[in-house]
Amino acid sequence: MKETGVFVLALAVATALVLAGCSQSTPSPTLAPTAAASTKAPASATTPPVAPAAPSAAPTVAPTAKTVDFPQKGKAITIIVPFSAGGGGDIAGRLLAAGLEKELGTPVQVLNKPGASTQTAMTELVKANPDGYTVGETAFASIFVTYLDASRNAGYTKKDFQPIGNFVSIDNVMFVKAGGKYKNLKDVVDDARSRPEGVKVGMTGILGNTHLVALQFARLTGVKFAYVNFGGAGEVVTAVLGDHLDVGSGSAGDTIAQYKAKGIIPLATSGREQSPFFPDVKTFTAQGFPLVNTYSIGLSAPAGTPRERVDVLTTAMKNVCQSADMKAKFAESAMSVDYLDPAAYQKFWDEAETNIKPVIEQGLAENK
Repeated sequence: MKETGVFVLALAVATALVLAGCSQSTPSPTLAPTAAASTKAPASATTPPVAPAAPSAAPTVAPTAKTVDFPQKGKAITIIVPFSAGGGGDIAGRLLAAGLEKELGTPVQVLNKPGASTQTAMTELVKANPDGYTVGETAFASIFVTYLDASRNAGYTKKDFQPIGNFVSIDNVMFVKAGGKYKNLKDVVDDARSRPEGVKVGMTGILGNTHLVALQFARLTGVKFAYVNFGGAGEVVTAVLGDHLDVGSGSAGDTIAQYKAKGIIPLATSGREQSPFFPDVKTFTAQGFPLVNTYSIGLSAPAGTPRERVDVLTTAMKNVCQSADMKAKFAESAMSVDYLDPAAYQKFWDEAETNIKPVIEQGLAENK
């Protein structure tokens, strides 16, 4: 009995010691994971958002000219020009093409498609593959006439074009023969009021830019002219010099040679500011006739052309327009560099269309 009691007592002591040891070693495995969770878990939770930062920057880099595979080296870009070779619009297009070719490092060719007051060329442009390799000159106000005149059935509107930008503006000029009966715009207005439709005004193209300027002037002054349409600007100048016309309406490029030769007297230019090519000639607006109508020539692509390709073309055009050498070449043909990016060009397009629409409607009514 005594031995049994001793054994029981020893067993109790051993058991107590085992339990005590377990109670001391237990906190170690439970505290260690807790510490790891509190110090490492938050760090691993914040790390993943940082990693994707590099890929997120890619979309802002992709549209640049360096990362867009356009134009492919050696693949030609075509500019459809809606005018015959040798005219102001053609010269503008060829100068731009030469500049773009240097900027883009690929051939840029001009395709002349005259006819129907630019409608022939514009029809071909909007039907072209919208891949950036076919673009075209869009000239204000010629293009407005093609789709605002319902009888033409143009089949396109401004929504069918993707503006790339404007690159030059050409002032229109109202002029008379030097030494003739008119010395200023007031003389023309007074004569036209005294004999309605008796004053003959020459221009090129029904509802072409030179016709629209004369229509705008007549609308402002309340007079009626007799309009005489010619096939070319040179014919208008010749008719004025030969006293077959009272007044001529032409572009700066078409009239500057005779202006310098003192064969004609420009009575007014149609820009917002005085033309550097006619330094002694005031604008219509400066003479009290709020008329602004420059022959603006821009570049557009078919609607749906990828924006990143449009951006490449726009950047190249901007660089051409900023070149001192190119500015000088445009100036030789009495053209003023007037760069507008796609957004500004679209705004200009909308405003110009709104302003010219009633004049076109008047011209259509008079020519029925």
